[in-house]
Amino acid sequence: MFARILATVAAAAVLSTAIISPSFADMGGGSGEPEATAYYQGGSSINSRRNRDGSRTVTERDRNGAVVNQRVVAKPAKPAKKPRKPGRAWASAYDPATGTRVTSIDNGDRTRTVISIGPFGIGIGISR
Repeated sequence: MFARILATVAAAAVLSTAIISPSFADMGGGSGEPEATAYYQGGSSINSRRNRDGSRTVTERDRNGAVVNQRVVAKPAKPAKKPRKPGRAWASAYDPATGTRVTSIDNGDRTRTVISIGPFGIGIGISR
């Protein structure tokens, strides 16, 4: 019984790939697929197809279907990234023997705020 079910599942898998795969291939997966087609009153048309590299091919046809003009429009460039500003400098240390954490934060005016947190309270100081 189990072998019969297994054989049925295997046959269904083979048949489904034989039927579904060509239909997906016909869809094109987005490459070479018409993105837009415009038809004009005189019978001429223009269509745009997306290429695999991201560019587009624009084809203009006359009313008889003959290609009048075909051009490739390059993929638009990505916008330049803004340079990243450096963050505020800081450092932190923890002493497990005393249970004290010391954090030092740069203020930007050549001074530094030092915060120490320990079992006996909090200490804040500004140093040069």
